[in-house]
Amino acid sequence: MKNLSKLISTTTLLLGASAAFAMQSAPTSEEAAAPSSTEYAETLTKTAKSVATENTLSAIDSLKSSFSGNKEASSLLSSAINSFKGGDTLKSLDTLNQLSELDLTDKQSQLVEEVKGTVSAYSLNQNFDTSDPNLSGPVNNAIAAIKTGDKTAAAKSLGEIYEMGSLTDKQKEVLTSVASDYAGVDLGKIGDAVNAAKSVKDMF
Repeated sequence: MKNLSKLISTTTLLLGASAAFAMQSAPTSEEAAAPSSTEYAETLTKTAKSVATENTLSAIDSLKSSFSGNKEASSLLSSAINSFKGGDTLKSLDTLNQLSELDLTDKQSQLVEEVKGTVSAYSLNQNFDTSDPNLSGPVNNAIAAIKTGDKTAAAKSLGEIYEMGSLTDKQKEVLTSVASDYAGVDLGKIGDAVNAAKSVKDMF
């Protein structure tokens, strides 16, 4: 019985000390809201893994195998992979686009397009804040369209983002590259056409 009383007393003291420590070390609302650099890095890693699916890795392996003996195709694929690993997604996308312009079989072309889609979606994920209410809709729509291979829908969403204000030069470069190399659309021409239409409208 005495042992039980001692145990209860000790437990009470420990709980009290723990509560006091928790109150002292509890972060403010601002501190809790701000992610640490480690958390941010982990988020990027999770995003990369969610985009770079097993199907894409399988597609790359299949391409490597099918390009055996084709030095030009093998070289371009290796260059694209190395650029992606080095963090230069736009160079990787441009190289994949060059690869897609070679005389490939239907199956090879399909696999290259799949890899291009992965790099495109990853590039958008890295350069746009999808939690931004002004960007989340069209950016998520563009990524979803790319993942399903719907180039028309992707181009439409990319165009909507491109016409928004407050974009950085880097973001515009990403949009232009993804639209051109993945969807085959020149956003610059679309922008010129929209501006011309606005000018005509302003005349009346």
